[in-house]
Amino acid sequence: MLTINNNNDVIKYSYNSLKYIASNTSQREKAIAITDEFNEYLKNVSGKCIDIGCGPGDVTKDIILPALDPNAVVIGTDISESMIDYAKKKYIKEKRLEFDVLDIQTKNLPTKYVSEFDLVFSSHTLHWCNDITQAFENIYRMLRPNGVMLILFVTSHNIFNVLENLIYDGRFAPHIKDVNKYTWPLGKSINPRKQLKELLQTLGFTVIHCSHRDTFHQDANTDRFFCKFF
Repeated sequence: MLTINNNNDVIKYSYNSLKYIASNTSQREKAIAITDEFNEYLKNVSGKCIDIGCGPGDVTKDIILPALDPNAVVIGTDISESMIDYAKKKYIKEKRLEFDVLDIQTKNLPTKYVSEFDLVFSSHTLHWCNDITQAFENIYRMLRPNGVMLILFVTSHNIFNVLENLIYDGRFAPHIKDVNKYTWPLGKSINPRKQLKELLQTLGFTVIHCSHRDTFHQDANTDRFFCKFF
């Protein structure tokens, strides 16, 4: 743990939070892009919102909250207790923000989250789910009538093709214990857009927009690049 002074308040937070903040440039860029694209809708959201996979809360505070109506409130959630601990202390003075630990794949969704939200937002998180169907079932239960889910997640990345090849190389195999750990839910899908849309409709969602897009990102800092995945 490290101790810092922030606005004369001493707070403690883990190295993981610092490491993530130092390497989440791409995540911030994508969050800005999606909030800009759907700005006309977001600026009229004045109710209760939840950010799934908020990490240390910087995207929630800097990007999501300003995109909404000034009366909107946001709860940032993450599976990592250390991330949430950091966010709670870092943004303790933000009256429109709360943070809570939540595994979106839980089979026992807390009652306090059921039918509570006008907007469920998630960016760069759901591809880490082992049971994405359960995650979407929970999101559906979280929404109020006429509520909206706005999500962005990765279906595949060529880094995983590299990993699959490296496990057969004796120099690298000992360092890659389980390549399946990094296989994302739609990573092997021939048509991820169609598969996702059908899944959502099966669960009860009305799909207004669903797109599959190619993107590109590079980082001159190798350590920072790999931190995005591991």
